[in-house]
Amino acid sequence: MVPSHRAAEETKLFDLDPLGSVLEDDYIASGISAEVAYGLLEKEYKPDITFDEGKKLIVRTLKSVARRNVLIGRYADVAYVRMVDGKKESGIEVVKLL
Repeated sequence: MVPSHRAAEETKLFDLDPLGSVLEDDYIASGISAEVAYGLLEKEYKPDITFDEGKKLIVRTLKSVARRNVLIGRYADVAYVRMVDGKKESGIEVVKLL
């Protein structure tokens, strides 16, 4: 699941599915519990979401999915790449879901 963060520089997010479809969207969820994730994303995503708000929304969404589907697991890696003051910043955070 990946939300798009639109800042001063226009960012775009594309969903590439295994059959070759390419769709542009503000957020994307895929996999076994995508329907659960989309329910929360549709309710809480807003176009002017900040980076930190987006990370919190991702974690809340993953926790919601994990409570409904034991196959998700107990932990998730939340990875990001973004531009800060003209420099690329990236990281990975391990989040406990259950």
